Amino acid sequence: MEIRGNDKFKLLNVDPTISREKKLQRYLLKLKKKNAFTEDEYKSLYPVGSNIARIYGTPKIHKIDKEVTDTNEIIKKLKLRPIISSIGTYNYNLAKYLTGKLAPHIPKKHCVNDTFSFVKDINNLKCNNKYLTSFDVVSLYTNIPLNETIELAVDLIKKNDEKLKISRTELRQLFEFATSETHFLFEGKIFDQIDGVAMGSPLAPVLANLFMGHHENNWLKNYKGASPIIYKRYVDDIFCLFDKKDDATEFLQYLNNQHPNIKFTDEPEKEGKLPFLDVNIAKREGGFVTSIFHKPSYTGLLTNFLSFSPKTYKTALVKTLVHRIFNICSNWKIFQIDIDKMKNTLQRNKFPPSFTDNVVKKYLDQIYQKEEEQTQKRTANYFKLPYIGEISNNTQKKIRDLCKRYCKEMDITLIFNTCQIGSFFSSKSKCPSYLQSFVVYRFKCTSCGASYVGQTTRHCSVRVGEHLHTDKASHIYKHINSNEDCKQANDETSFKIIDRANTEYTLKLKEAMHIKWLKPSLNSQKYHLNLTLPI
Repeated sequence: MEIRGNDKFKLLNVDPTISREKKLQRYLLKLKKKNAFTEDEYKSLYPVGSNIARIYGTPKIHKIDKEVTDTNEIIKKLKLRPIISSIGTYNYNLAKYLTGKLAPHIPKKHCVNDTFSFVKDINNLKCNNKYLTSFDVVSLYTNIPLNETIELAVDLIKKNDEKLKISRTELRQLFEFATSETHFLFEGKIFDQIDGVAMGSPLAPVLANLFMGHHENNWLKNYKGASPIIYKRYVDDIFCLFDKKDDATEFLQYLNNQHPNIKFTDEPEKEGKLPFLDVNIAKREGGFVTSIFHKPSYTGLLTNFLSFSPKTYKTALVKTLVHRIFNICSNWKIFQIDIDKMKNTLQRNKFPPSFTDNVVKKYLDQIYQKEEEQTQKRTANYFKLPYIGEISNNTQKKIRDLCKRYCKEMDITLIFNTCQIGSFFSSKSKCPSYLQSFVVYRFKCTSCGASYVGQTTRHCSVRVGEHLHTDKASHIYKHINSNEDCKQANDETSFKIIDRANTEYTLKLKEAMHIKWLKPSLNSQKYHLNLTLPI
C-alpha cells in the first residue's frame, strides 16, 4: 500500500501528537469557562496520554481478476481499502461527541438504514418491466470536500440545536480538530489527511451521509429528465429503478456532471437480477422477489462447531443466520432454499444437522408463538465471564438452577395468578392449607389495599390467628386495629399463600424476594440476614 496524492495527504517532519493534544486541551478549557460543556462532557472530551493513529488496509478480495492465477501478480494488483485506526487518539472522543450532535439532523429521505428496511420498501413496489441498476460513488470518503461538508454540518447543528452554547466559529474549529488535523503513522512516517474524511473515524460515515444527503436532494429536484422511480442510498451504494435503460444512462451522465469531486459508476441488471447490499433482487410478474446474496469471494468460513467456545455462541451464530434469511427472503420457497444453503455451509463448519434444525425450529416457533404465550419482556443485566470449558458449563447449570428455584420470570400480576393457592380455609388439596407449614403468605386489606408479606414455619392458621387477635407487635394487628373499617373488613380470607419452601433458609430467601417484588406497604426492614448462595 502506498500513500499517494498530494491533495489528500501531507508528509510531516515531526510527530504533532503532544502539541495537538495540548492545543485541544486549551481550546476545550476556553469553551468550558463559557459553560459550553457540562462537567461530564468536558471530562470525556479532554484528551490525556493520546496515541498516534495507525493506517492499515483491508483487501478488496471481491475485485481480484479471476483470470490472474499467479500469487505475486495477485498481490501487485490487489486493491486495499485504507482505514485509519483512531481509537485512543487525541480527537477520537471529540469526533464521537460531534457525531452525536450531527447524526440526528442528517437528511434521510433517500437513505437506507439497513438491509431489512430496504427489503420491506422494495417488496411493496410494482416493477412491471422496469429497469434495475445500482450506482456506486467512487472513493466517497477520500473525495468528500472537507471544508464544504464542515460548513454544511455547522449550519445543520446551529439550525436544529438551539440550546448549544457554542458559536459557529467555535463549532467549526472543533470539526477541524476532529477531521483536518488528523495525523497517522505509516511505515515509520507521519502523514496528515488534509482533505476528505478518514475511514475509521466516528465522523466519517456521518459526514459522508450529510454530504450525499444534502446534494442528492437538490440533484433529484433539479433533474429535468426521466427521474428514477425509486432512489435508495446506503452510504456510497445507490439502488435505482427506471422505466427503461436509456433513462438510467442519461441520469448517470447527469450525476457525473454535478460535483467535481464526486463520480459514479453503474452496475446494470443481468437477466432481470441485481445484487444490492447483501440482497439478490429479481424481477417477477408484478413485483420483486428477494433472497440472500453472497459475493463471489464468500468462502463460508464460520465459527467451527468443534472450536473451544461456549455452546451459546454457536447457537447465536445459527440464530443470526436464520434471522437474516427470514427477514430477507420474500417467500417460503426461497426461504427454504437459503436455509438449505445455510445448513450445507454449517455442515462444512462441523455443525451437526440436528443442532441446526433444532435452532431453526425454535426460531420459527418463537416468531409465530401467540402473544399471550410469549414471555413478557424484562429489563436484563449482563455480566461477562471468561469461558474456561467445563467449569463454565457447570457454573452455567448451577446459576440456571438457582434462577429456577429462587427467581420469578413473570411480572407481579402473573406471579399471583399462577402461585396463589387461595384462602386458608377453602383449599381442597390433600393437605389443607391451614395445616401447611414452611410457607410465604400475603395479607391484603380488603378495605384500603394495604399489604404485608410474611413467612412461617408453623401451621398457617396459628400465625394468622396471631396477626388478627393476639400479636400486638404485628404490623397487621396494628393496622386493622387502627381503623374500624379495616377491622370489620378483614378476616382469615384476607391471607393467601404465595410460595412454599422445604427449609427455613430457603423460606427466608423467598420471603425477601417476594417483599422486593411486591413492595408491601406494611413491611418494614428491621434487620438483615447474611446469606451465601452455594454456586
